[in-house]
Amino acid sequence: MRRLADLDSCDVSDKESLAVYRKNILVLQEMLNGEDMHSLLGQFLRIRFKFTLFKTFFESISLTIPEYSTDAGYENSIVSLLRESFFEAHIMAVRRLIDDHDYNPKRSVYSVLSFLRVIEDNIEYFTRENYVCYNGLPYSGGDHSFGSLSDLTESANLQFDFLCGKTKRDRKDKLQKSVIGGLAKKIERLSKVRYYANKYYAHASNPLNRDPAPERNQISLLEMEEHLKTIESVLLGCGKLVASYVPTELSFYPGNLIENWERPAISPDNIIPVLNYWDNERKETRDSAEKLRAVDYLNWESEKPNI
Repeated sequence: MRRLADLDSCDVSDKESLAVYRKNILVLQEMLNGEDMHSLLGQFLRIRFKFTLFKTFFESISLTIPEYSTDAGYENSIVSLLRESFFEAHIMAVRRLIDDHDYNPKRSVYSVLSFLRVIEDNIEYFTRENYVCYNGLPYSGGDHSFGSLSDLTESANLQFDFLCGKTKRDRKDKLQKSVIGGLAKKIERLSKVRYYANKYYAHASNPLNRDPAPERNQISLLEMEEHLKTIESVLLGCGKLVASYVPTELSFYPGNLIENWERPAISPDNIIPVLNYWDNERKETRDSAEKLRAVDYLNWESEKPNI
């Protein structure tokens, strides 16, 4: 967690209020863009990276299929496995990022809504002077040349003009609740994702969720892309709330990620060993199924495995 300027050096009139604000701002900045792999930005960039990789992979498949070539393409079960695995992982990852806040620490998660709730619960400390001066910047005055302290002060004040809805400045100006509410409403528009994730993945074994429904296949890649754009805009807003830079450029891993995609997944020399491995796996699966069917459930205690 980052270190801040000495509290006594900060140009504020209410040091007690600033102390509480700084405690919250460090927590919020860590939630948003800290070293924790589950920070909001960390979660989002991984989701978007995997989404881009998946779209590229399936674009390569869609280009190959019309050629009806026996030299390229994947067996349908492999394509279905990749598609279904991606959709489940993606939907659940987005659900975690937009999950509701929970006051129970054991159930609370790093999500956009839990981030906004911390601000909402402490909104009285989100004043102009705390926002501008919490890390040692002067409140006003001085040289406004680019990069100077006064220039940074003016930038922070301009940002808070928007957050508080005022241009006539006062040290005690406060963050508008409507700013938090506006960001939360954007997340609420993604309620379909939460419903879909709960019904078809997290709680799919619930008998009430097993009836076929027309919305089962209604989340498309295009919708997913729109969801990510919405989340990105909210994260940018979150960065402004806590004076934290939010880079939105997608950080790709170094190198060419599609290099060697044109090569077969299995070399000719390994076809036989892989077929043998597949046959052994199928045999184990069949044997396991036969054992399950053979269990005498009326006398199951005698067949009870050691666990």
